[in-house]
Amino acid sequence: MIEFAELAGGPVPEGGGIRVTGRCHSGPIHVGDTFTELVHANGRTERISLCVKEIVIYGRVIDTLDKGVSARLLLAGGSTVTPRALLRGSPAPLNT
Repeated sequence: MIEFAELAGGPVPEGGGIRVTGRCHSGPIHVGDTFTELVHANGRTERISLCVKEIVIYGRVIDTLDKGVSARLLLAGGSTVTPRALLRGSPAPLNT
């Protein structure tokens, strides 16, 4: 399982996707992984589909985000993210 907590005030639309800033709670998270569940700050959950397109830490683009590390993720798909939400999902088959 992968988990990423949005910690920086909410998503920002960018280049056909959304940019979220936060921390990897369970991972590692790789480019190509997909988040399938959104846990809102109030505890409500919903099904989503957001693919990790880019990971940026300290201005540098990387392919893998380790547990406990903060980063900005660019996500693509038909879903949205709310402020202070937890994203959950599974690694892409090539990343298991």
